[in-house]
Amino acid sequence: MFVNRRGFMATAGVSLVCLGAGGALPLFSREDQPSKPSSKQRARLKGIDVSNYQGKIDWHAVKNSGVVFAFAKATEGVNFVDKTFAANFKAMKAAGIIRGAYHFGHPNRDAVAQARHFHKVVKPQKGDLHLMLDLEANDGKKPAEVLAWTKAFLSEIKRLSGRSSILYTSPSFWQEKVGDPKQNFDAALFIAHYGVKEPRVPRAWTTWTFWQYTPKGKTPGIKGNCDLDFFNGHLDQLKKLTF
Repeated sequence: MFVNRRGFMATAGVSLVCLGAGGALPLFSREDQPSKPSSKQRARLKGIDVSNYQGKIDWHAVKNSGVVFAFAKATEGVNFVDKTFAANFKAMKAAGIIRGAYHFGHPNRDAVAQARHFHKVVKPQKGDLHLMLDLEANDGKKPAEVLAWTKAFLSEIKRLSGRSSILYTSPSFWQEKVGDPKQNFDAALFIAHYGVKEPRVPRAWTTWTFWQYTPKGKTPGIKGNCDLDFFNGHLDQLKKLTF
C-alpha cells in the first residue's frame, strides 16, 4: 500500500481512490513503478511533484540530487490552498529549481471560479512553468461534462495568464472519464503512467511533455516517497514552457 502526492492509496491490482480536500472520491487507474529506468530515461531532465504530504522539504538537497524542475500543489476546488505551497514555491526558486504549480480540479464545481482561485494564489512570475491542471477526478460527472469543464478551466487560465496550460492525467482516466476526445485545448501533456518503458499517449496529443513514471520514488531532501517525473526534451525546450 502506498500514498502518493495527492493522497491516493493503492490496494490489490491497479484501482486507486482519493479523498481530496473537498471529500470527493475520484477514480484513477495506475500501474506499478518500473523497476529500473533505461539509459534513455536517465538522460532526460529529472523532476518531482509534491504536496503537503511530503512535509518539510530541503530544496537545496533536492537540487543537488539532479532535479531540474518541480511542481508543487497550490490549490484544490474553489477555496482550498495547500498549507505547504507558499513555503515550497519560494524555496524551489531560491534553490535554483525551475518551479511550477498545480491545481487539483473538481468537475462538480465551477471551472471558472477554480481557475481564478488557482491563478490568484500562484501569481506566476517570469521563469515559472505554465500553470498545471491536475485532472484525475470526475466527481460522478459524465465524460462530456468533464470535457466541457476542462475546456472552461483551461480557457480561463489562458485568459488570466496569457499562456496555455499543462494538463496532468492518466491514459485510462482520459479515455474512460473524459471520453478520449481529440481536443487537447493547446495544453502540454503531463502523463501519469507506471510500469512501462514509455507512457501511452492519448490520441489528443502526438507526444508527451512530462511523464510521472512512479509515485514511489526517493529523493534526497524528502522523507518518504515522492513522485518522480521526466521532461521530454532539453533545458532550452523546458524554458520555453515558462512565463
